[in-house]
Amino acid sequence: MSLSQVMQRIAWGNLSIGVKLSLSFAAVMLVFMLAAVFQHSRITEIELRMSEVQDRTNKYQNAEQLRQYTMEISLLRGNLMVFGDARATDRFIELRELIQPLVARIAESASTKEQRMWRNQLLVSSEEYLQFFEQALQVMDDASLTEEQRQDRLMKLHSMSEIHKDYILQVIDQFVQVYNLDAADAEEQMLRSMEEASIASFLMPAISTMLAIMFTAWFIIGIRRPI
Repeated sequence: MSLSQVMQRIAWGNLSIGVKLSLSFAAVMLVFMLAAVFQHSRITEIELRMSEVQDRTNKYQNAEQLRQYTMEISLLRGNLMVFGDARATDRFIELRELIQPLVARIAESASTKEQRMWRNQLLVSSEEYLQFFEQALQVMDDASLTEEQRQDRLMKLHSMSEIHKDYILQVIDQFVQVYNLDAADAEEQMLRSMEEASIASFLMPAISTMLAIMFTAWFIIGIRRPI
């Protein structure tokens, strides 16, 4: 039996109604299965990107909170040195407990060599920055110092503390820039995945309709074939 005769025997028009129905059903189901797999992959991608956007948002909020607390400590130190405000000490203790976990969370987010350098700088600078306030308290309470000596030491501590404050704020700015870029990238990919899922939702019924029309036409052709 030649190849042409084999092809003729398995031609669509020569197939039985049962075989045609089975093939038609299988083709439509294949389209639905492929569309379902694609939709699932897009939904998984969207959920992943949403999680990344939320993660970057949380990191951004941590960085901005650290910025706020760092600035507040600078103001508290000024109130302590100029006005001798005892309330500054209590608030500093509260801020110290808040700042340390924030610094730790930001440090954990470092993922590149450059970011790990920022992390090390942040860990060292923030620790020394907190120590400057504690040293200022000790100077304020040191009865062996003259007023001139006290003011001289406080001014030196203030100058060093301000340098560390600016350094901390600079590192925060660097991390914030990275968080914003990562969040924007994740959001862009999420929107792209949503667009692809939307297109697939439109194409699936369209392709299914085309297949239905095509198989219906083939059925009609098969039925109308002369015996």
